[in-house]
Amino acid sequence: MILPPLPLADAVNLLRHWDASTFRTPAASVRYHHQRHGRDVSLWTYMARAAGFNLRRARRKPLPEGATRYEKRNGEFCIKRKGKIVSYGVNSWP
Repeated sequence: MILPPLPLADAVNLLRHWDASTFRTPAASVRYHHQRHGRDVSLWTYMARAAGFNLRRARRKPLPEGATRYEKRNGEFCIKRKGKIVSYGVNSWP
């Protein structure tokens, strides 16, 4: 996948929001979750949306291993652990 240019500082800043979780690196986690939940947008857009997820008005559900799932009525969700993103996406409704 060829991505449009993004200043290195911006790319590093977006990546700092992510947790490696069960992956070797945060970058590997982002790549996997982008393929699973965000293929309709560029990787950078996906990362920016995840970093900008507003926790206000999101339902909060505790998960194992100290993670919390935040989900909005429109299906948008963000899973965080220790303040870092583990996963982000939008649930599709049948």
